[in-house]
Amino acid sequence: MIKSFRLISILLACILFASCSRNTYPLKTGTSPIISVGNEVQKYNMALDFAGKHFNGMLIAKKMNNGEIRIVASTMFGLTIFDFGLEGEDWMVYSCIEPMRKERILKLFEKDFKFLFLQNREVKKIEEKEEYTKFVTGGGISKGVIHLTSATSDNPEKVQIKHSWLRLTIKLEKMNENNATE
Repeated sequence: MIKSFRLISILLACILFASCSRNTYPLKTGTSPIISVGNEVQKYNMALDFAGKHFNGMLIAKKMNNGEIRIVASTMFGLTIFDFGLEGEDWMVYSCIEPMRKERILKLFEKDFKFLFLQNREVKKIEEKEEYTKFVTGGGISKGVIHLTSATSDNPEKVQIKHSWLRLTIKLEKMNENNATE
């Protein structure tokens, strides 16, 4: 009798704490893309960490003549880490290095890059402060946290995408005339 009373008390306490948690209803975050790829090529210094491997390089996003957005990441030595394409809601994987060429990882890339480069995005949580904006996407093992720092209306200075459970972190820092090498 006492054991069942303790069990019921613990279950009621868990239900009470769960009901007092924050709302996670989808919120629309805007109609314009976070990173706007118009006629200009967007260049970012990139640091990518995945499963204990670290890559430094550059991420380039460019809108092609047919309207497709190409997203290419390469190391400073010229090794292409990945080459993706977005045309409307269609997602193309042109190439990707082997450790990241898994269906679950490619789905995360698709979700994250659609979130950054397409309009009419939806996320579960949003936190906005003067110095940064934080988005939380997905849930469970695919939960991602996206930080935008010093964001103008369509081009943030810094972007960090972190999927803790999968040990995947992408840090992007906007290249400008001072740190870009042509």
